[in-house]
Amino acid sequence: MTQTRDQRARESQDSIREVLLRIWDPISARGAGTDDAYNAYIARIHRVLASRPPREAVAEDLRIIEWNWMDYDQVSLDALLPVAEALLALNVRLNR
Repeated sequence: MTQTRDQRARESQDSIREVLLRIWDPISARGAGTDDAYNAYIARIHRVLASRPPREAVAEDLRIIEWNWMDYDQVSLDALLPVAEALLALNVRLNR
């Protein structure tokens, strides 16, 4: 069965959400059982990933989210590289 574009988009969003909760999780949302804690960032991250940037660019975007939206001022780019790699490993293309 062929997936629709909407189904692929939902699947991509779910994959991104899982990485954010499982690997990134700067506010420990996973332990609190709030699976929707990072939903506000998924579309932004999806757009970044769709352009297939280098891992450093993805890590920098995560750092910007933490810095500007979460008010964290001690964010290490190196610490975010494994998260960036996991995100880049996802297939987020809507046209498969």
